[in-house]
Amino acid sequence: MEISDARAAILSEARKKFARMGFHGASIDSILKETGLSKGALYWYFESKTALFKAVLEKDIERILQHFMPSSDSAEEDPLDFFLSRGEEYLEILWNDTELRLIWTQMFLEAQRGDEQGQELSQFVRDTVKMAYYNTLFPIVSRSFPGFDQKVSGCAAGDLFRIAEFFFNGLMINLGVTLDLEEATKYWRFMVTRFVEGGKSYVV
Repeated sequence: MEISDARAAILSEARKKFARMGFHGASIDSILKETGLSKGALYWYFESKTALFKAVLEKDIERILQHFMPSSDSAEEDPLDFFLSRGEEYLEILWNDTELRLIWTQMFLEAQRGDEQGQELSQFVRDTVKMAYYNTLFPIVSRSFPGFDQKVSGCAAGDLFRIAEFFFNGLMINLGVTLDLEEATKYWRFMVTRFVEGGKSYVV
Protein backbone atom coordinates (compact mmCIF):
# COMPACT_ATOMS: atom_id res chain seq x y z
CA MET A 1 0.00 0.00 0.00
CA GLU A 2 1.31 3.45 -0.92
CA ILE A 3 2.19 5.80 1.94
CA SER A 4 -0.58 8.27 1.09
CA ASP A 5 -3.08 5.40 0.73
CA ALA A 6 -2.11 3.94 4.11
CA ARG A 7 -2.59 7.26 5.89
CA ALA A 8 -5.91 7.84 4.13
CA ALA A 9 -7.10 4.33 5.05
CA ILE A 10 -6.27 4.92 8.72
CA LEU A 11 -8.06 8.29 8.73
CA SER A 12 -11.12 6.85 7.01
CA GLU A 13 -11.46 3.94 9.43
CA ALA A 14 -10.67 6.13 12.45
CA ARG A 15 -13.44 8.53 11.43
CA LYS A 16 -15.94 5.66 11.32
CA LYS A 17 -14.88 4.26 14.68
CA PHE A 18 -14.62 7.61 16.49
CA ALA A 19 -18.03 8.62 15.13
CA ARG A 20 -19.77 5.42 16.19
CA MET A 21 -17.86 4.52 19.36
CA GLY A 22 -16.47 7.81 20.64
CA PHE A 23 -12.87 8.68 21.40
CA HIS A 24 -12.59 6.37 24.41
CA GLY A 25 -14.68 3.57 22.92
CA ALA A 26 -12.68 3.29 19.71
CA SER A 27 -9.50 1.32 20.26
CA ILE A 28 -6.42 1.42 18.06
CA ASP A 29 -6.90 -2.30 17.39
CA SER A 30 -10.48 -1.78 16.20
CA ILE A 31 -9.35 1.02 13.88
CA LEU A 32 -6.56 -1.08 12.38
CA LYS A 33 -8.61 -4.28 12.03
CA GLU A 34 -10.28 -3.22 8.78
CA THR A 35 -7.17 -1.62 7.27
CA GLY A 36 -4.83 -4.60 7.54
CA LEU A 37 -2.10 -2.27 8.80
CA SER A 38 0.09 -2.64 11.87
CA LYS A 39 0.29 -0.43 14.94
CA GLY A 40 3.74 0.56 13.79
CA ALA A 41 2.23 1.94 10.59
CA LEU A 42 -0.37 3.94 12.50
CA TYR A 43 2.19 5.41 14.89
CA TRP A 44 4.41 6.28 11.95
CA TYR A 45 1.76 8.75 10.79
CA PHE A 46 0.17 9.70 14.12
CA GLU A 47 2.10 9.89 17.37
CA SER A 48 -0.92 9.07 19.52
CA LYS A 49 -4.62 8.31 19.49
CA THR A 50 -5.27 11.96 20.35
CA ALA A 51 -3.21 13.07 17.35
CA LEU A 52 -5.26 10.73 15.15
CA PHE A 53 -8.52 12.18 16.47
CA LYS A 54 -7.20 15.69 15.82
CA ALA A 55 -6.30 14.73 12.25
CA VAL A 56 -9.83 13.44 11.65
CA LEU A 57 -11.32 16.68 12.99
CA GLU A 58 -8.87 18.81 11.03
CA LYS A 59 -9.84 17.08 7.78
CA ASP A 60 -13.54 17.75 8.40
CA ILE A 61 -12.85 21.38 9.34
CA GLU A 62 -10.96 21.79 6.06
CA ARG A 63 -13.92 20.26 4.24
CA ILE A 64 -16.27 22.81 5.81
CA LEU A 65 -13.86 25.64 5.06
CA GLN A 66 -13.59 24.71 1.39
CA HIS A 67 -17.36 24.48 1.08
CA PHE A 68 -17.85 28.04 2.34
CA MET A 69 -14.94 29.49 0.36
CA PRO A 70 -16.21 32.08 -2.15
CA SER A 71 -15.59 31.33 -5.81
CA SER A 72 -13.86 33.71 -8.21
CA ASP A 73 -17.19 35.11 -9.39
CA SER A 74 -18.70 35.57 -5.91
CA ALA A 75 -18.32 39.35 -6.18
CA GLU A 76 -21.39 39.23 -8.42
CA GLU A 77 -23.38 37.41 -5.73
CA ASP A 78 -25.29 39.04 -2.89
CA PRO A 79 -23.72 38.12 0.49
CA LEU A 80 -27.12 37.11 1.88
CA ASP A 81 -27.69 34.70 -1.01
CA PHE A 82 -24.16 33.37 -0.57
CA PHE A 83 -24.56 32.51 3.11
CA LEU A 84 -28.08 31.17 2.65
CA SER A 85 -27.19 28.87 -0.24
CA ARG A 86 -23.88 27.60 1.19
CA GLY A 87 -25.47 26.93 4.56
CA GLU A 88 -28.42 25.10 3.02
CA GLU A 89 -26.12 22.99 0.86
CA TYR A 90 -23.98 22.06 3.84
CA LEU A 91 -27.00 21.18 5.97
CA GLU A 92 -27.96 18.73 3.24
CA ILE A 93 -24.44 17.27 3.33
CA LEU A 94 -24.75 16.88 7.11
CA TRP A 95 -28.17 15.28 6.74
CA ASN A 96 -26.71 12.65 4.43
CA ASP A 97 -23.44 12.16 6.34
CA THR A 98 -24.28 10.72 9.76
CA GLU A 99 -20.60 10.18 10.56
CA LEU A 100 -19.87 13.87 10.12
CA ARG A 101 -22.59 14.80 12.61
CA LEU A 102 -21.46 12.12 15.04
CA ILE A 103 -17.76 13.03 14.93
CA TRP A 104 -18.57 16.64 15.85
CA THR A 105 -20.89 15.52 18.61
CA GLN A 106 -18.09 13.32 19.95
CA MET A 107 -15.73 16.30 19.84
CA PHE A 108 -18.15 18.38 21.91
CA LEU A 109 -18.54 15.53 24.41
CA GLU A 110 -14.78 15.18 24.82
CA ALA A 111 -14.38 18.92 25.30
CA GLN A 112 -17.10 18.92 27.97
CA ARG A 113 -15.42 16.19 30.02
CA GLY A 114 -13.08 18.79 31.46
CA ASP A 115 -10.15 16.41 31.86
CA GLU A 116 -6.71 17.15 30.45
CA GLN A 117 -7.39 15.30 27.22
CA GLY A 118 -10.76 16.99 26.73
CA GLN A 119 -9.21 20.41 27.33
CA GLU A 120 -6.47 19.65 24.82
CA LEU A 121 -9.00 18.67 22.15
CA SER A 122 -11.18 21.68 22.95
CA GLN A 123 -8.23 24.05 22.62
CA PHE A 124 -7.19 22.37 19.38
CA VAL A 125 -10.64 22.88 17.87
CA ARG A 126 -10.81 26.52 19.01
CA ASP A 127 -7.39 27.26 17.53
CA THR A 128 -8.12 25.38 14.29
CA VAL A 129 -11.53 26.99 13.80
CA LYS A 130 -10.09 30.44 14.54
CA MET A 131 -7.33 29.90 12.00
CA ALA A 132 -9.69 28.47 9.39
CA TYR A 133 -12.66 30.81 9.69
CA TYR A 134 -11.42 34.08 11.11
CA ASN A 135 -7.89 34.18 9.69
CA THR A 136 -8.66 32.53 6.33
CA LEU A 137 -12.34 32.51 5.38
CA PHE A 138 -13.47 35.87 6.78
CA PRO A 139 -10.79 37.98 5.02
CA ILE A 140 -11.59 36.24 1.72
CA VAL A 141 -15.33 36.80 2.19
CA SER A 142 -14.69 40.46 3.01
CA ARG A 143 -12.68 40.89 -0.20
CA SER A 144 -15.26 38.99 -2.25
CA PHE A 145 -18.13 41.12 -0.93
CA PRO A 146 -16.91 44.74 -0.68
CA GLY A 147 -18.88 46.70 1.88
CA PHE A 148 -20.08 43.54 3.61
CA ASP A 149 -19.52 45.16 7.03
CA GLN A 150 -22.04 47.84 6.15
CA LYS A 151 -24.61 45.27 5.04
CA VAL A 152 -24.84 43.64 8.46
CA SER A 153 -27.63 45.13 10.54
CA GLY A 154 -26.67 45.86 14.14
CA CYS A 155 -23.80 43.37 14.15
CA ALA A 156 -20.15 43.55 13.12
CA ALA A 157 -19.38 41.18 10.26
CA GLY A 158 -16.80 39.33 12.36
CA ASP A 159 -19.40 38.79 15.07
CA LEU A 160 -21.80 37.44 12.45
CA PHE A 161 -19.30 34.69 11.68
CA ARG A 162 -19.04 33.84 15.36
CA ILE A 163 -22.81 33.76 15.86
CA ALA A 164 -23.29 31.75 12.67
CA GLU A 165 -20.72 29.24 13.94
CA PHE A 166 -22.59 28.75 17.24
CA PHE A 167 -25.96 28.57 15.53
CA PHE A 168 -24.77 26.14 12.88
CA ASN A 169 -23.22 23.89 15.54
CA GLY A 170 -26.59 23.81 17.30
CA LEU A 171 -28.36 22.86 14.09
CA MET A 172 -25.78 20.17 13.38
CA ILE A 173 -26.12 18.53 16.80
CA ASN A 174 -29.93 18.56 16.62
CA LEU A 175 -30.19 17.48 12.98
CA GLY A 176 -31.90 14.10 12.86
CA VAL A 177 -32.78 14.34 16.58
CA THR A 178 -35.12 17.28 17.22
CA LEU A 179 -34.87 18.79 13.72
CA ASP A 180 -35.39 17.40 10.25
CA LEU A 181 -33.63 18.91 7.23
CA GLU A 182 -36.56 21.16 6.29
CA GLU A 183 -36.78 22.63 9.80
CA ALA A 184 -33.01 23.16 10.06
CA THR A 185 -32.99 24.92 6.69
CA LYS A 186 -35.86 27.17 7.77
CA TYR A 187 -34.09 28.25 10.95
CA TRP A 188 -30.79 28.79 9.11
CA ARG A 189 -32.55 31.10 6.66
CA PHE A 190 -34.19 33.01 9.50
CA MET A 191 -30.96 33.49 11.45
CA VAL A 192 -28.85 34.59 8.47
CA THR A 193 -31.53 36.91 7.11
CA ARG A 194 -32.08 38.45 10.53
CA PHE A 195 -28.45 39.43 10.95
CA VAL A 196 -27.76 40.48 7.39
CA GLU A 197 -30.97 42.37 6.67
CA GLY A 198 -32.54 42.89 10.07
CA GLY A 199 -34.92 39.95 9.76
CA LYS A 200 -37.54 41.87 7.79
CA SER A 201 -37.54 39.83 4.60
CA TYR A 202 -37.99 36.37 6.08
CA VAL A 203 -40.49 35.14 8.63
CA VAL A 204 -40.54 31.64 10.11
